[in-house]
Amino acid sequence: MLDEVGFAAYAREQIRATDVILAKHLDQTTVCSCGRTLPCSQAQSLVRRRLHFVDQLARLDAPSTVGRASVVTM
Repeated sequence: MLDEVGFAAYAREQIRATDVILAKHLDQTTVCSCGRTLPCSQAQSLVRRRLHFVDQLARLDAPSTVGRASVVTM
């Protein structure tokens, strides 16, 4: 089982790898560059995976940043 530091590194690597794969899935009129019709199911799955890891990283960071947040009032 990974600790927070290990999971954060794993999540960042998953995001990076997903970005590399997503770069190969570009919308081109009615088809994805991979040849699938739009919306590309593989690209959609990759976007969901990326969002999952972005959300998990935000949850890890949230406890440490909430205490330092400041509110500006007008």
